[in-house]
Amino acid sequence: MLVPAVCLAAGIAAGRLVEFGSRELAVVIAAFLALAGVSRLAGSPWLVRLSVWLAVLFAGSAIQLLHRPGPAPEIDAGPREVLLLAGCVVQPPVLFPNREQFVLELEPAHACG
Repeated sequence: MLVPAVCLAAGIAAGRLVEFGSRELAVVIAAFLALAGVSRLAGSPWLVRLSVWLAVLFAGSAIQLLHRPGPAPEIDAGPREVLLLAGCVVQPPVLFPNREQFVLELEPAHACG
């Protein structure tokens, strides 16, 4: 169980360093699993294990891809433009001279009416 866990962790780390596409990862994982199946029929246990471990490595990259955060949101408004925002204040306000700052989680666009 140690080798698959190391392969999964290495795949997650590799996914952070190199940006793979979801289609690329699906094709590579399917190819290694197919190679494992063919190797099993051919009677090569070391190639079966190697193919499965490589599939797990790329599965780790796929997991990292699924959990990658999206781009930071941007508000396109002028300095004197009035905005109406809906959401929740998630941290208490911090007081600075002449201003107050707080973190607001905005509602999704489809929730606004």
